[in-house]
Amino acid sequence: MPPPITEAEFAVLLARAGLTLPAGQSAGILAVWGAVQAMQAAVRTPPPGAAPLSAAAASAEPAITYSLARGA
Repeated sequence: MPPPITEAEFAVLLARAGLTLPAGQSAGILAVWGAVQAMQAAVRTPPPGAAPLSAAAASAEPAITYSLARGA
């Protein structure tokens, strides 16, 4: 699966998160970044037939509320 972002864009994400990784680690994570994004989408999407979570219910489960947006 090719990465959906460039190396430069990925470097910006790491910098915003305050992470400094060795080149090998960074390249390894970039190689699977598409799968990471797919997992994020799957976690954030309710299963078919389930009622969507309210904002209060979603915030009660911090493991699924991580955002890459600056300041979020």
